Amino acid sequence: MTTPPRPAHPLAALVLLAAPLLAVGVARTWAQAPAPAPAPSTSAAFTAGIRETVLPNGLRVLTKEVHGAPVVSFSVWYKVGSRHEHTGITGVSHLLEHMMFKGTKEFRVGEIPRVLFLNGAAFNASTHFDWTNYYETLSSDRLELAIRLEADRMVNSRIDKADLDAEMTVVRSELEGGENNPGRLLWREVVAAAFTAHPYQWPVIGWRSDVENVPRDTLYRYYKSHYGPNTATVVIVGDFDTARALELVRRHFGALKPIPAPEPVYTTEPPQRGERRVTVQRPGALPTVMAAYKVPQTASQETYALDVLTMVLGEGRTSRLYQALVEKGLASSAGASDPSLHDPFLFEVTATARPGVSADRLEAALLAEVERVREAPITPEELRRAQNRAEADFVFQTDSVTAQARQIGYFAMVADWRYLTTYLDRIRALSPEAIQEVARKFLVPDGRTIGRFLPTAGGGPAAPPPKEASARVEPPKRGDRLLPLPAPSKTARVNRHVTRFTLANGISVVVQDNPANPTFALRASLPAGHVVDPEEKPGLASFTASMLTRGTERQTALQFATALEDVAADLGASADGLNTMISGGAQAKDFDLLMDLFADMLRRPAFPPADLERLRGEALAGLAQAKESPDRLADRAFLRAVYPPGHRLRPRTVEEEQAAVTAITSEDLRGFYRQQYGPDKLIVVVTGDVRPDRVRMALDARLGDWAPNPASRTLPGLDLPLQATPAKTIVRVADKAQTAIRWGHAGGLRRSDPDFYASQVLSLVLGGGGLTSRLSTAIRDERGLAYSVGAFFDANLYPGVFEVTMGTNPANATKAVAVLEQEVRRTREQGITQRELDEAVAYLTGRFPLRLETNSGLADILWAMEFYQLGADYIDRYGDYYRAVTLAQVNQAAKAHLHPDQATLAIAGTLPE
Repeated sequence: MTTPPRPAHPLAALVLLAAPLLAVGVARTWAQAPAPAPAPSTSAAFTAGIRETVLPNGLRVLTKEVHGAPVVSFSVWYKVGSRHEHTGITGVSHLLEHMMFKGTKEFRVGEIPRVLFLNGAAFNASTHFDWTNYYETLSSDRLELAIRLEADRMVNSRIDKADLDAEMTVVRSELEGGENNPGRLLWREVVAAAFTAHPYQWPVIGWRSDVENVPRDTLYRYYKSHYGPNTATVVIVGDFDTARALELVRRHFGALKPIPAPEPVYTTEPPQRGERRVTVQRPGALPTVMAAYKVPQTASQETYALDVLTMVLGEGRTSRLYQALVEKGLASSAGASDPSLHDPFLFEVTATARPGVSADRLEAALLAEVERVREAPITPEELRRAQNRAEADFVFQTDSVTAQARQIGYFAMVADWRYLTTYLDRIRALSPEAIQEVARKFLVPDGRTIGRFLPTAGGGPAAPPPKEASARVEPPKRGDRLLPLPAPSKTARVNRHVTRFTLANGISVVVQDNPANPTFALRASLPAGHVVDPEEKPGLASFTASMLTRGTERQTALQFATALEDVAADLGASADGLNTMISGGAQAKDFDLLMDLFADMLRRPAFPPADLERLRGEALAGLAQAKESPDRLADRAFLRAVYPPGHRLRPRTVEEEQAAVTAITSEDLRGFYRQQYGPDKLIVVVTGDVRPDRVRMALDARLGDWAPNPASRTLPGLDLPLQATPAKTIVRVADKAQTAIRWGHAGGLRRSDPDFYASQVLSLVLGGGGLTSRLSTAIRDERGLAYSVGAFFDANLYPGVFEVTMGTNPANATKAVAVLEQEVRRTREQGITQRELDEAVAYLTGRFPLRLETNSGLADILWAMEFYQLGADYIDRYGDYYRAVTLAQVNQAAKAHLHPDQATLAIAGTLPE
């Protein structure tokens, strides 16, 4: 349940998962035949399968059949968001979204998330300026459950005073978490200053005093005034039959009566007659500058040019802002965005300074780049790159049914879903001169609002004390009736077309051939993680991995980035504890190009000193920001307490890491590369529209003569001992609305341990089951102490930690930790129940098919199968592994791996003395 982050451009903003789009076939043309009609654009092909149906009660239903996997996404979109609020009830749309999970006439308190959990659904909801949506993605044979549930809560949701009191504190915790982020704070203030009349001026999550004080009856009236069949759009995408789906929609929604039309939003923002400025001062690390310009609504013909300007200015390393600010050492990050909204909104450019760069200097450079696109047309190369990016976004955003449903629903709310049909044609029709004309019209000083975040040394004025977190007046009787466990989905056994082979020099290759969509995903790994960093040179693994794409012997960093961004492909590397991981993806037509770049970065990295200096500056900026982030400080403090001194995976202090980053040289990176990189331990996974023989030929031609590296260090054997006594670490950070809490201890669990699957069930029941877990139920739902709480075991080649993560108001931290420890202790001493085991297994086996839907998700699983040697039949046997887990095994795992009396507590934030 979220308020969405600020998007970049309207299509990139909707990327949720990777996505299939069926290739458009072109008929064979004979010499005597008439010329064929042009193939439809990618966007036209995307909307060609959409069917619109309107029920007599006004409910609009948009359906699109996609039969690539036995999965369906069902969502309901309501035309109500913060745009429909007024002073006194700001945030009510988002608060109502939370309350819609609290039960109905059919589903009692707690049963909505639980029934979806039992059926393995991925589900959530979000609120925006213009809309609120609810979605479920699940096995296609369970579509009726989603339809029945959404029809029920459209008109029958209980808006209970006790529920509201508890959920208000949850929403306030979400609000406080956002206030910890300087970038979000600045954006909120800029938007509030930019609009003086239109309701876009207040944040979607609302002002704190409204969230804390809105009466239950006001919330209920708002629900009844805005939730009805004639204010909603249903979107169904996936593996279903349209006639059957519409029959189900009519059965469950058809009898619902339309509501009176809500009052329209008729307020128009008056023209802005001069530059506005706003400054946010709070403790922080680095200045940030934002310039926001008034621009028209999504339906305007000028939006297409603004989308191109967003990409030219702010997307990727080739963008103008990156080249002018980040590459020249002025900014640690820079970007642009033009959120697609129903009414006129803002075109934004933003930059965060490098250490030592003033806000004045940063602002001057930022505005100079805006002025440059006004003074002269963009280049044909920039336009072509943006057009390619826009087309690729359609392809990749259709790599899952959830992403497709979200794209359709989003534009149905802010304009019309048909807007997508001609989108690419209109982008392709633009000229550099036409784009310049739009820039000159809208990116003007008189229409902009400039915001600055200026970090201060000490805390600001104290926030008002929070209302006490409310427990329910009468705690719900959970378990007073058992929800039926779903029968296993009846899906035919799938031929996954997985091929495994090894090249002569030892490269292990796994290929999954999926011709359903014209894309592919790449995953690769080398044993070059933090664990093999030289003791005297920590950080080499991360820096070496990051430098792989920043210049090779054959091309500069900019040339490398240009080659990728010209075709909207992705390729990057990073190091974790064990490995250097390489991830990439592209359209299938660009397979050879991506393989060229992949081989070049692996075999011929140049580690140019100038690019190292730029990376060093970005890393130091990130560390400066880490010193002001409660979450990052709590993470570091917790791991430093659990991992003993001398352990190779124990993080350094921020100051130690800053010193290490400052000391790294290009020769250090070359030495680490020579030591650890080679083909003999390289794993490569390719999934998508590429044949195995083509992958073999491509890798053999590019990497086949790469000689094995006998000097490569093998991963050392490591253990993580359980601490003898409990420990507590407090990191004080001034002026933070929310504290970050980390609690746990050494987990004592490896991926290869026989009780791994039992421990995963344990983790799910205790803290991994979202809204249904024991910790979430006790801390969030029953007491309203936190927005989110989760628990997990870090189990890989080495035993890692068992960790609980949580964010809460400082005044509630002690109470939240007490409840956390109580639940963990109860689970260890009393175990879980057979019913909880059955529910967890139902979820794990029902949810797993959703992870196989996308090329990217499948690549991750195939990589894990190869790295951990799980066996070629792991995917087919996954459900059997969990169905074989017994209650005794789970409860034994609880005693073996939960140790509440030997735990570490790390808290970071603004805490009472």
